[in-house]
Amino acid sequence: MYYSLQDLVQKREKLLKQKIDDLVEKVKDIDPQDVADSITMKIEELKMELADLDKEKVIEIAKEKAEAIKTKSRRNRRFSSRKRNSSCSKSG
Repeated sequence: MYYSLQDLVQKREKLLKQKIDDLVEKVKDIDPQDVADSITMKIEELKMELADLDKEKVIEIAKEKAEAIKTKSRRNRRFSSRKRNSSCSKSG
């Protein structure tokens, strides 16, 4: 079964026209308010996710700072302990 090129082109055009008509009907059925509401809802979801990420970042930074403070505190204790020991040995 062979089709002429013209038959194939006509079938293709008919199919394409039907697809375009279907798409136009779908677009006509779209409610602009639904689209606006959907976009607004998505923006709010993104804002909440961003706020959560900001909180996570703050917690991460706080943990890093706390660890740095602990490290400095340990160094200061060791330093003051050495100072105390060296001053005790000089006076004794």
